Amino acid sequence: ETYALNFGGEHLFGDLTAIDTPDFPEHDILTAGFPCQPFSRRGERGGFDDGRGGLFLEITRVLRAHRPAGFLLENVWNLQYMDGGQWDKDETKSVYGDIFNFIIESLRQCGYVVKTKMLNAQGWVPQDRKRVYLVGFREDLAAGAG
Repeated sequence: ETYALNFGGEHLFGDLTAIDTPDFPEHDILTAGFPCQPFSRRGERGGFDDGRGGLFLEITRVLRAHRPAGFLLENVWNLQYMDGGQWDKDETKSVYGDIFNFIIESLRQCGYVVKTKMLNAQGWVPQDRKRVYLVGFREDLAAGAG
């Protein structure tokens, strides 16, 4: 309701999982965040076993069908280390976990070159707020993206 009041309701579709793939509007860039609770250190860490974690697969469904030029995804920083990963102060010694590797590989299989970066928004919000960002460019455009 709040979104509709601020931006209008003509582009609201409801439950993402109930939208037929052809009904997604065409777009050049996909921006998305999938639920963080299954991946958060403060949550139950259910990963993809938690139904909310599986919503990531809806992102890949849209990427495969519509092939936008790029995407920007965001989630909690712990997503990188779930299921066998290991964080280290020295970033070169950190090891990604199985879930993050699966996410990156899934995005690559959709035809995108993927880059990731953990950023802390504490410079803009009054809290320590680490997030991992995944940026992708369609393979046929990636050479020009640097």
